[in-house]
Amino acid sequence: MKPKTQYDRICTALRIKAMTTMELIAATGSVCPWRRLSEAVQYGYLRANEKLVEGTKRVNGKTLKTWKIVRV
Repeated sequence: MKPKTQYDRICTALRIKAMTTMELIAATGSVCPWRRLSEAVQYGYLRANEKLVEGTKRVNGKTLKTWKIVRV
């Protein structure tokens, strides 16, 4: 089986649940997931019926940015 790339691991995780930057780093082992996400959108790596959605999440009184891949 072909090993998964950072992009594959990140997208698989984001299809399951919205995650913050630190959650993505811990779950996928990617050093800079925000760069991989911007490349995915820029180069059209997402599936035809998918869209990257940004959101927010409150953790310990702080508002953190989250990402999730949703079907449109």
